[in-house]
Amino acid sequence: MNILKLKFGFLSLLAILSVSILMTSCEQETLISTIDTLETSTEEGFKSTTNNANNTTSPIADGAVAEKPLLHARFSSDMTAEEVEEQWGKMVDDYVASLNTTEQLENRGVSTEWFSSVRTRTGTQTHNDTDATVYARLGFRSNLGTSTHSWYELDNLGDDREKGDWDIYLFRSYISGQAVSWVEAQWGQLALYGTDGWFVTDFDVYVHPVYQSIGSSGASYIFAAPNVWLDNASSTAWDYYYTGTIGFGRLNF
Repeated sequence: MNILKLKFGFLSLLAILSVSILMTSCEQETLISTIDTLETSTEEGFKSTTNNANNTTSPIADGAVAEKPLLHARFSSDMTAEEVEEQWGKMVDDYVASLNTTEQLENRGVSTEWFSSVRTRTGTQTHNDTDATVYARLGFRSNLGTSTHSWYELDNLGDDREKGDWDIYLFRSYISGQAVSWVEAQWGQLALYGTDGWFVTDFDVYVHPVYQSIGSSGASYIFAAPNVWLDNASSTAWDYYYTGTIGFGRLNF
């Protein structure tokens, strides 16, 4: 009788172990399947939230070439907006100084050009960064009326628009053959080409006196927080973001 009890107990133990192994195997298969699903779901798809995606017409007219920014710098995501502006200001100071032959900027009351900085920031999450071609342009108002600057290509040597990073560009604008006594930044626009989406969190414009090559006062700004995806379903299409007319302030020469 004792022998039968031992055999029965042994068989029961084997049965329990078999069930346990089977359950563990099933759990592992479920876990692996779940992991596979999660990995697949992280693939980038069409993400545009602008309602302006999949445009087939290029913003640049046939035969035309987009301008390049005079300066570009990328700043780390762990820097504050104030730290970025301080370092960028020094870079622009050096550039403007190289344009002038005198230490003191002259005050003439008019200028044939004005300089502005465009600052963007990229989101920090999955696929927020992009290697796509990106353009920008600005709209201004002056004592001579409204004017739209031609598109600038915001692609430079090295990386642009990495996760969490700031990118700043220096633009030069003018009205052909004219001199202005004041200027105001009114609106800004971004354009992205292709399917490598970009989540842009900040899009700001600064028209500071310290950026100018002649004496000036006052300032004009655009502060936008798009928090939108620029993306397309086609590799040959364009998506656009427009700030609306939200600029304020005036730069006086």
